[in-house]
Amino acid sequence: LHTTITNNIKHAADYNFLCQNNSNFEIDGVSDGYDFFSTLNALRRIGFDKSEVYDVVNVLHAVLLLGNVEFSSDSATATSASAPAADGGDAAGRDSKAQHSSNAATSSEKNQLSIHTNSTSTLDLISSLLGISADRLSAALTSQSHVIRNEVVHIPYDNAGAVHTKASLAKEIYHRLFNYLVHRINLSFITT
Repeated sequence: LHTTITNNIKHAADYNFLCQNNSNFEIDGVSDGYDFFSTLNALRRIGFDKSEVYDVVNVLHAVLLLGNVEFSSDSATATSASAPAADGGDAAGRDSKAQHSSNAATSSEKNQLSIHTNSTSTLDLISSLLGISADRLSAALTSQSHVIRNEVVHIPYDNAGAVHTKASLAKEIYHRLFNYLVHRINLSFITT
């Protein structure tokens, strides 16, 4: 379990959300690795199964990786994702029809904000960790959708809007994970 969980996890300094204030990540006498595995073992002891622990770590990892996603309006350094179909998909971005999109920016998309090419592998990893489509995640981070007269209209964000949306998404995912953990831990005390 521990080897599987830590395969893609990097050093704290590699996550932009953790490096906001040029923080020193080392504290004398504290082993982050030991504390991390102690936390995982504590979750197992109170009743979390291996898949639940794995999912918690995946969600936390996805939140941290969101901070590393960069945006670009330059077609030479961006990849674009088609906006999701109005009728396709559930809340997690899965849908019954195959969604296909081109990763090459077309001439009409040159000024549209997209995920920077340096961030595409990060976006793919986040999508994999959360179990959602990379195209839908990209579209959600770079544009907002409105339903007007039963038609979905996608309005692209500017860079500041995309950065704000990215931070808001990370905060919301973390908030929901925290609430889940509190609820799940409380249930473990009731049933013991």
